[in-house]
Amino acid sequence: MTVRQRTTKRKALIERIIADDYIGGPVLLEELRWKVLTQQYGPSFTEMTDAKQKSFARTIREHTPQLSIQKISIDGRMPVGLIARAAVYRQKKFDDLHCFLNGENPCVLCRYQTNVDVDEPRYDSGNRLRGPALSCATFRFFAERPTVLSYEEVQRVPGTFIPTTQKLSLVCPTGIVVDLGAVAAVPWKLFGYEALADWHEVDPLDQLSTVKRNRY
Repeated sequence: MTVRQRTTKRKALIERIIADDYIGGPVLLEELRWKVLTQQYGPSFTEMTDAKQKSFARTIREHTPQLSIQKISIDGRMPVGLIARAAVYRQKKFDDLHCFLNGENPCVLCRYQTNVDVDEPRYDSGNRLRGPALSCATFRFFAERPTVLSYEEVQRVPGTFIPTTQKLSLVCPTGIVVDLGAVAAVPWKLFGYEALADWHEVDPLDQLSTVKRNRY
């Protein structure tokens, strides 16, 4: 791949934000993308489109030779704070992200190995059409912890699901050794749950399996 050396406004923002906000350390691609593009486009930038995501990744690959994108597989040993941070910044709408980040007491409701229906139909051995399930980590974002919550209300809260077949992307200065614990440290409270009335707080460095769904 040919790396282009020309300087662009986006490239300059990437370099400054990594140096100033992350002290030259690694940062999740999703988080860096939101920080850079909101500064690049200003108030007109209200939604993270697929085109913007692809364009930003291309900027990293083609215009920043000092940076690389490292892929991290998702499994139960991953720090829950790391994937929760990725989930927060995978939100599409700026208003949802801004509301969460600026909440009085933001918290994330987390669950690992949730079965989520996907659109592509498959046939089982008996040729019966059925909707398949995909193992995911699911997250819901609250500007402050609710005192009472129903499953119907949960569905109305902004959230993200991340299939465990995907990989997380870290933007890293070339040649550094990545400390996942530093990236996993988040300023929000994280909770797992068995029932909506029974939340339990988890440490960002706890393994993702800590919030594993135990009931069928």
